[in-house]
Amino acid sequence: GLIDSSANVFVARYYNARVMNWMHASFGLGATLGPLLVGLVVALGFSWRAAYGLIGVLVAVLLVVLLVLRPAWPRRKKAGTSLASADDESEPFSANLLDSLRVTAVWLGMAIFFVYGGVEITAGQWSFTLFTEGRGANAEVAGLWVTAYWGVFTLGRVLVGIIADRVGALRVLDFAMLGALVGMALFWFNLSPLSSYLGLALLGFALAPIFPTLITLTPGYVGADHATNATGFQVGITGLGIAVLPWLAGVLSERISLEAIGPFLFLQGVVMTALYLWLRWRIMATPQTTSLTPAPSQEA
Repeated sequence: GLIDSSANVFVARYYNARVMNWMHASFGLGATLGPLLVGLVVALGFSWRAAYGLIGVLVAVLLVVLLVLRPAWPRRKKAGTSLASADDESEPFSANLLDSLRVTAVWLGMAIFFVYGGVEITAGQWSFTLFTEGRGANAEVAGLWVTAYWGVFTLGRVLVGIIADRVGALRVLDFAMLGALVGMALFWFNLSPLSSYLGLALLGFALAPIFPTLITLTPGYVGADHATNATGFQVGITGLGIAVLPWLAGVLSERISLEAIGPFLFLQGVVMTALYLWLRWRIMATPQTTSLTPAPSQEA
C-alpha cells in the first residue's frame, strides 16, 4: 500500500499519462505473474514461505536499483499539473490531512475512485457467476471471457499509454467513460450471449485507463499542496469501493436475482460518469490546468 501510493504520487508529479498507464499495466502484469511464481515454487517442492522469500529478494533488488538510479530521477515537475508555476523547482508544501479534507475537489476525486473500484471488481467478480448460473453459459466459455476482461484491462493500459499524451488526458477519460457505459449496457441487456461477452470485454478495455489517468490529473485539480494526501485518499477509498459495492451486488443478486447485477453495474457507471463530468467542468474552469488537454501542433 505504501509503495502503491508513493509511486502514484511520484509519477503524477513528475511524469505524464503515458508513464502512469504503463506503470499500472505493470501492476496488472505483476498481479498475474505473482500467483504463477508462487505456484511454480510450490510445484518444485519448496514451501510457500520460500515463495514469499523470493518475492522479498526481488523487492530488495528493486530497492537497490531505485537507489542506484536516484541521481537520474527528475528534479522538475511536469508543467501544467499544479496550480504553482511550472518554473518553480522547489518541493511543494504538503498540507495536513484535515486541510486537504476541506477541499471540495479532494472529496469529488474520492467519490469517483470509490465508484470506480466498485465497477471494476463488480464486473470482474460477478460476471462469471452471472454467465454460468444466471444465463446458463458453459463454465469454460464464461471463464475465457472473464479472463479476456482482465487481459484487455492490462492491454488497454499499454495501448492507451502510447497515445495518451497526444490525445490528452481528458479526451482519454471522455472516451473511456463512454466506452464503459456502452459495455455495461451490452452486458446488462444481454441481447445475445456474444453481445454480453463483448460488452464485458469492452468494459475491461474502457476501464483500463481511468484509474491511472485520473491519478495523473490529481495534482492539477487539487493543487500541489494537497496532491500527496489526495492520492492517498483516492487509493484508500478505491479499496473501500472494492469491498462495499461488489458486496452490495451480491446482496441484490440474492434478494432479487443474478440479473440485478447488470442494472446495478450500469447505475454505478452512470454515477461515475456524472461525477467525472463534474470534475471535468472544474478542471476546464481552472486556467492553470489547460495543459491537461492536448496542445495544438506547432510548425517548425
